[in-house]
Amino acid sequence: MLFGPTEDQRLSFVSGNGKTVHLRKKPAKDVIDLNWKHDESYGIDINQLLQRCEDTKNAAKQGPVPGCVKHSTSQLWTEKWKPRTFFDLVGNEKTNRRVLKWLRQWSPLVFGQELPKKSSSVREKLGADGAVLDFEDPLQRPYKKILLLNGPPGIGKTSVAHVVAKQAGFSVIEINASDERAGPHVKDRIHNALFNHTFDDRPVCLIADEIDGSIETGFVKVLIDIVNSDFRATQRLASGASNTVQRGKRKQRSSGKVLTRPIITICNNVYASALEKLRPHCEIITFQRPAESALLERLSHVCRKEKLQLGKKRLKELSELSQGDLRSCLNNMQFMASLQAEAPESADAVQISDQVKDMAISWYRICNQIFRRNPHEDAKVQFGRLLRDVEINSNYQRIVQGCFAMFPEVKFSDHSLQKPSAAADWLYFNDLMFKSLFEHNGDLLRYNSVVPMAFFNLFSDIANKDDVRGKVNEFDHRERLRNNDSIVLATLHRAPPILKIFMNKSSLALEVLPLLDYILVPDFSKVRNNQIKTALLNNIVAALSSFDLSFSERVDTDLPRVTCIEPPFDKVTLMDEKRVKEVFTKRPSILNVVLAKAQESKVRKRTIEQAKVDKLDLESARKKHKTTSSKPVDYFKAQYANVQTKGNETIEDSGCVIGGSREPVKIWIKYKEGFSDAVRKDVTWNSLWE
Repeated sequence: MLFGPTEDQRLSFVSGNGKTVHLRKKPAKDVIDLNWKHDESYGIDINQLLQRCEDTKNAAKQGPVPGCVKHSTSQLWTEKWKPRTFFDLVGNEKTNRRVLKWLRQWSPLVFGQELPKKSSSVREKLGADGAVLDFEDPLQRPYKKILLLNGPPGIGKTSVAHVVAKQAGFSVIEINASDERAGPHVKDRIHNALFNHTFDDRPVCLIADEIDGSIETGFVKVLIDIVNSDFRATQRLASGASNTVQRGKRKQRSSGKVLTRPIITICNNVYASALEKLRPHCEIITFQRPAESALLERLSHVCRKEKLQLGKKRLKELSELSQGDLRSCLNNMQFMASLQAEAPESADAVQISDQVKDMAISWYRICNQIFRRNPHEDAKVQFGRLLRDVEINSNYQRIVQGCFAMFPEVKFSDHSLQKPSAAADWLYFNDLMFKSLFEHNGDLLRYNSVVPMAFFNLFSDIANKDDVRGKVNEFDHRERLRNNDSIVLATLHRAPPILKIFMNKSSLALEVLPLLDYILVPDFSKVRNNQIKTALLNNIVAALSSFDLSFSERVDTDLPRVTCIEPPFDKVTLMDEKRVKEVFTKRPSILNVVLAKAQESKVRKRTIEQAKVDKLDLESARKKHKTTSSKPVDYFKAQYANVQTKGNETIEDSGCVIGGSREPVKIWIKYKEGFSDAVRKDVTWNSLWE
């Protein structure tokens, strides 16, 4: 084909049949400039595109509804309103500053910044065995290289770790410890994050979430090995030893590697069995649920920004339903905003518990709600809401047992005990329905939800405004039981084997630990004789060593740091309120005296052992000096002279002389090899005479 310009500057060509064909120029289209990003979505939010398409379809079908506020669902509110800076955090201000202070202690090594000098009144740190540590880190790092954050779920521990790390100038690398269980893979990921260079200019801060869900031989073991390796390397660095070795010598395996980046671990239960060996190496910080005023202030701010019409009373009810979980509050508020967008005319008439997502309420809270009656609410509406909560919880037997235990303590009007008699009939009905689990494959269990509602009709009253047993929910109760069980198990593992034969977990908690607590913390104010006081201190030190107990500092309260015993079994054994108060008043001074006595006994024992070793070395040196008073060269010269003299005498007696010269004497040496080839060696005269 032949192309050529025409008069109107259009392209044309001559086809095979001889005709001239002119080409038309296509109209220019708008060029869409896409700025591609290096992430999973390549800069395009697919959720936003889908939402835009859906909004376009809805706008085409129906016109705008007056008073309706559209809320974008392309982004979760938990991500949208998560804290970005240190001042966006909710509650736990003092605890948040402690986390930031710990991270700031890495600044001299990581950023080359100088920290303010510590005052002379700074308390001395305690080691794992209770000894006072005068060792100062040569790199000016914190004493404990791992930070352990613990507390209930949903209160913002992970958000605090991310915000504080970014505030301090670190780049965050997060690893979920419960998902990483393979040993080599976990080790490679952690070492790559801590010891290798990254493309980011900022230094790395490693955050390990849900570490209590990991196994002891996986993630936790890698962290312990890193801390031990850092300790060996720091000791060599402090002693001035060179990390290089001479040629021909093997490199020592225990040289270690210095840890130059902070590690933050997060867990819900600090006394989990998987963390038993990691706890002594960690700086432990406990988070509490935020105050109700701070939580309501943040929820009100979100409502104003999102144009969600919720009063303070409804926000307070939402906070109580979610038990102070800010993440759950934001999810429920987004769910309520979508409901208000669909039906704005009926949003104000619906209760807050009907608008939130189906969320299981603890059986203890349901039991307390059963005995209350709201005079400003229709009885049918209240009955339906309680029935829905009972069916969502589905733990009918526990709810019925709670109602049976609580109804004698609540206020209700009755005549001749008719209501308790009717309650007994309903309890019998509950037992019959529960039997179907073993007889009819549980077909009748669905009728058990009616029994709590019978208690509501019989015993609910407007006078029952407070909880029967205080505001202790099921989660807190379960967590306390788990913590106490973990403390008892940790103490049992430290006990010597001979004691483990005669006791188990229950006998240790009920019989041994209460008596041990009285032994370790006596009342010295009533003892006037110094000899008796010294004997008591010696017995306390012996008890501590027998159970392998150590000293630490308790920092999980708002009070200053106080000396305590690790594991803190006083949380399990102390029932008397007076002795509980003494944990923070009288006990620290007594434990400081015991700590000084333990250090004194350790120093004395170490001195005696060193003296014995020196004495043995001196005696062995004296014996060696006596046995080796003459040099080996002199001994072999004397033996050679004796052999030479005897040989000459033998030749002279026999008279055998050849050519006027005597025959040289040959010396035969017998070498005893023994039973091992390791001592086989060629011996020459040169090696003996040199």
